[in-house]
Amino acid sequence: MAWVRETSSGGWKGCYRDPAGKTRSRSFSKNEKGKARAWAADQEAAMRGGTYVEPKAGKTTLADLYDEVHAARQYAPATLALHAALWGKVEDRAHPLYVLRHRKAGTIMRDEVNDALTRITAVAVRDKSRLLVSTLFNYGMEKHGLRENPARKPRATGTRAEKMAAGRAKARKRYLTDGELALLREAVPDRYAALVHLMARVGLRPGEALALEVGKFDPMRRRLTIDTSVSGFTKTGEAREVTLPAVITEEIAGHLAKFSDPTNSAALIFRPARRGCSRLAGSDTSSGEQSRELDWTRT
Repeated sequence: MAWVRETSSGGWKGCYRDPAGKTRSRSFSKNEKGKARAWAADQEAAMRGGTYVEPKAGKTTLADLYDEVHAARQYAPATLALHAALWGKVEDRAHPLYVLRHRKAGTIMRDEVNDALTRITAVAVRDKSRLLVSTLFNYGMEKHGLRENPARKPRATGTRAEKMAAGRAKARKRYLTDGELALLREAVPDRYAALVHLMARVGLRPGEALALEVGKFDPMRRRLTIDTSVSGFTKTGEAREVTLPAVITEEIAGHLAKFSDPTNSAALIFRPARRGCSRLAGSDTSSGEQSRELDWTRT
C-alpha cells in the first residue's frame, strides 16, 4: 500500500511498507504532492515486480563490493593476483574507473561503465577489467538487491545477414594441422614430445599436464584423471576424467618407461630435466624423490 501525507512544514511525504512491513518514506516540497505519490507508487510497483532495492543497498560502493566479494568467496591464487593487480590500477586517480570506485553501486549507469572501460586502451586489460567489475555487480545483485549489472557486456544485435557478415569478417582461430603438429613434436626434445602431443590432442592446460602423476594414468582403460595443476586448480575448478586416443595412451606409456617411474604412483609423468630445473614443492629431496615446485622456464 502506498500513500502520501502532509508534513507539519507544509511539505509532503511519499510512504509505503517494505517487504518486511516497515514503513518507508521520502520527503518532498509543498508543491510536489504528485511526485511524492508517484514515488511511493513506484516503490510498491518495484516490490510487486521483484525489482525493489532496499534503501541501505544503494549505499554500498563499488569498493565495498570488491572487499565483500574477496572476503566471502574463494579464488585461485592466480585469480586473486590478477584481481589485485587490476584493482590496484583502479586506485590510481588517472585510471578511467577511478571515479566509479567510491560511487554508490546502485547509482552507476551502464553508459558510465562502458565509457570508462572504453578508455582502457589495452584490449586484454579492458576485457579482464569488465569481467572483474561485472563480478562485483553480480554479487551486489545477489546480496544487496541491486537491480541490474551495468558492467555486463551487451549482447550483439542485428539481422541474421549482419551477424553472418560480421562472422566472416572476424579472424578465424588458428589451429595446427597434423603436419604442423608433427613438425613441432620433432622440433622439441624427445622427453617433451608426448607432453606436446597430449596437450594438442586432449586440450589440457600446461599447468594441468605438468602436474600429472603416474597414478592418474590408467593405460588399460585409456583414462587420465585431471584433479590438480601446478597452481592447485584445474581449469574447471573440478576434477575430471578424459578418454585418451590409443596412440597417445601408447606414447605416454613409452614416455613413462623412458623418462619417469611407472612403478611410483606419485611420480610426475612429465618430469622436468634435472639440469637447470627446480622440482615440485613438498617432497623430500634428500631421499631422491622429485620435489613439487616446477620451473619449466629453464628446461
